[in-house]
Amino acid sequence: MKKHLSVFALAVRGTLYKVLAICAAAALLQLGLCVFFLKWGTAWEGIPTLLEQLIDLTFYGVVAKIAFIAVCAMLCVFSCDHSPSRSGYTLRRLQIGERTAVFWFAVCNAGMLALFWASQLATALAVYLLCRWADPSVAAFPQTLLIAFYRNGYLHALLPLREVSLWVRNLSLLAALALCCAAFSYHQRRGHNRLEPLVLMLFTLFYFSQPAGSLDSDLVLILVALAAGVFSLFSLRGGATDDASS
Repeated sequence: MKKHLSVFALAVRGTLYKVLAICAAAALLQLGLCVFFLKWGTAWEGIPTLLEQLIDLTFYGVVAKIAFIAVCAMLCVFSCDHSPSRSGYTLRRLQIGERTAVFWFAVCNAGMLALFWASQLATALAVYLLCRWADPSVAAFPQTLLIAFYRNGYLHALLPLREVSLWVRNLSLLAALALCCAAFSYHQRRGHNRLEPLVLMLFTLFYFSQPAGSLDSDLVLILVALAAGVFSLFSLRGGATDDASS
């Protein structure tokens, strides 16, 4: 068990600080954009005091997409041969099968993606506090926050409230992305590339933000996530044989 935990620790050490840096940079930029529009945005649409208005009037969503791409790309290349961390070389020296290591990397990736998800949710709550600071009348309506998370597509996707299909969709995407990113590195170390992470990332970028009640869209993304995960699993079965014992 110790060697398994060593692989997991290797993955966490190599990705945690990078993901934290991406999350912090995205949050600071998003908050900066919101502050700019709160202070100087009257020339466009008037000072947006409600959370969903503020997010729609800034490049908030664009920043989130760029940060998401950065997180996924980093998780894909972390253990590749040409990665500066040289973790691919380290993996070959461990007395554990590389396919088994993929599982631990996938668990780590899921945690990193969940961390990014949580950071975006925390940033949205911070923007709401900015709204209350800019317009104290917002505080007189506590339901404003819940209304914003229901009416705005991006906020509703971050926190689906009682929409079960959206929770299932988000968790399916998280699990599939975690596995696909881990499998990508495995195949790259053998001189092959896989398209599953790219396809799943593009679907997430274009269809993550959805209004409430988008059951059809949720089901499509769930099926895409399941398909990508299954393809990645079967690709591991068809890979090179592990020499190390698991």
